[in-house]
Amino acid sequence: MSKTFQNLTDLGGLRTNLPEDKIPDRNASDIANIDFSIKGMIQTKKGKELYGQEITAPGKCLRGFLYKKNFGELKRVLLRVRDDGTNSHLEWFNPSHPDTPEGQWETLVANLTKDAVMGFAAFNQTGVNQLIFCNAEDNFSEWNGAVGKVASVTSNTITHGGENDLADEGFTATGSVLIDGTEYAYTGLSGKTFTGVTPNPTSQNPSAGVGIAQKPDTTTHSALDKGNILVVAAARLWLAGKKNNESSLFYSEVGNATNFTAGTNPDDPGFEDFPDGGGPITLIDVKDNKKLIIHKEDGIMQFQLDYTATAKIPQLSVLTLADDSGAANQKAGAGLNQASFFTTRVEGLKSLARAVEGSDLNLDSISDTILPTIADYDFSDAATVYFAPKRVIYVACKTDSGQSYNNKIIAFYIQRGADGEFGVDISIDDGFVADWVVDRNTLYAMSSIDQNTYKWFDQYSDVGVAQNHKWVSKEFTFNEPARQKEFNKLYIEGFIRTHTKIKVSIIYGILGSGTSVSKIISWDDDFVSKQKVSALGTDVIGTVSLGASSKDVKDSHVFSVPIHFNANADTRYKIKIETYYDEETTEESYWAISNLAPNPSIKGLSGNKIINSNV
Repeated sequence: MSKTFQNLTDLGGLRTNLPEDKIPDRNASDIANIDFSIKGMIQTKKGKELYGQEITAPGKCLRGFLYKKNFGELKRVLLRVRDDGTNSHLEWFNPSHPDTPEGQWETLVANLTKDAVMGFAAFNQTGVNQLIFCNAEDNFSEWNGAVGKVASVTSNTITHGGENDLADEGFTATGSVLIDGTEYAYTGLSGKTFTGVTPNPTSQNPSAGVGIAQKPDTTTHSALDKGNILVVAAARLWLAGKKNNESSLFYSEVGNATNFTAGTNPDDPGFEDFPDGGGPITLIDVKDNKKLIIHKEDGIMQFQLDYTATAKIPQLSVLTLADDSGAANQKAGAGLNQASFFTTRVEGLKSLARAVEGSDLNLDSISDTILPTIADYDFSDAATVYFAPKRVIYVACKTDSGQSYNNKIIAFYIQRGADGEFGVDISIDDGFVADWVVDRNTLYAMSSIDQNTYKWFDQYSDVGVAQNHKWVSKEFTFNEPARQKEFNKLYIEGFIRTHTKIKVSIIYGILGSGTSVSKIISWDDDFVSKQKVSALGTDVIGTVSLGASSKDVKDSHVFSVPIHFNANADTRYKIKIETYYDEETTEESYWAISNLAPNPSIKGLSGNKIINSNV
């Protein structure tokens, strides 16, 4: 008689807050570097590649930021702060630099304080690009975001090679610019040319395409408070993180990000103290452009300014005062529509969601299904980001308090159910990330172990190194736990890329204490389609959009096969799927699994193994 296959079509993420035999059938008991871009289908997570020039000297990155300008040829300027062990340096990315295909990082402000984490806030207005930045150690600074690229130089001129005149790019009528780290003063602008330039630009002779950036103003506002938590709301700049005033929030004049002289009129600057919860302000989030969500490690408050005709009226409500209820640091927040996600120091990812009715705010926990896994993780320097193309929140963190840098990534793939509630599939991934930057469909990671920046998901390997991928099912016991189970076939279907092999293992016994049997699926097996999905037509993948995974799947081959195993019997078993590397495979391996189905049967219970308590 044929045996009935038990079909697993909805393969999900990690769950460890229950014993392995009690988690839902869809979930994994162990996982690494798995992507859930399609609900119910697992696939190998793509890797990263170097973005810009490589820095081999020891160091790390501290922050990343995307400055979105109102005008200019380059309206989205990617910034980073890297630390060489002696000083930190603020840099911008010039996509036109001729020395690398995608561009290079160029200096904006050099030799800042070591290990000083910087805050950024865009305060653009009509006809003005204005970026405010400060690291709580060095001066409160601003930059107009004006950038260009060298076309040619003479002994006293620099000609810009972009589409716009220099004034239209936002360069000041007189001032200084930076080219490859060298500062040049100029006395005038003439169309696309800087005039009266000193020192002589031909002494450095910069190549065409090398960046030109307006020198940031790091001195004019040296008397202002130095904080590194910066946000813009209600046409004011809000600043926290000032040394010796860690529980204070300072706010600027309406429409003026650099005036903090306190006054009583409605538009005047001012400050507020937040003693509730103790400890420093760690993060500020903004709702409806007027409500500030103030985080401390052990509390969350909501603050806003209301107004009469002559005065400001502060409004404060405490949302929660509890241990580990607020964000761990200023990099720990990520927004998704009406929900704000943030990472706490101990428990990991939580959400601050707007109620459907009214303005109340509800706190929800996201990480509770993997709390045993992350019990020893350290989220003190966690970097959190929401990446829309994959509907995923990435949390970079340390695996224990002894780590000096973030060395793991927890990926929370967000799904919204029919009832509107959030659900997640979770993977634990490898990666060294100090901070993230999202630019539309591109994700960048600022490294926690070197001074480089990496672009994610452009290749399958991790900077040319083969990645470890694995997905391990729950322990299946079925409905008669004392009786042994066996099966001799495992049906599996999915997609596999050229020069890729998949190792499929059946692991027997409680917590894998028994034997195991394995089978290698190779891209060139007879049961694997010889044509790629893109050559087979859209009917193969159905009518449901594959979203971020479409490109990956279409570069692979379909397979569908029952694998025969020598029958083993045990009270429990689980299924493990992982990438297998040998001399025939490539670091650029990729596979996806859409369906698993064993054909289990339950064997009779041996009377010889029954313990008789009546003797």
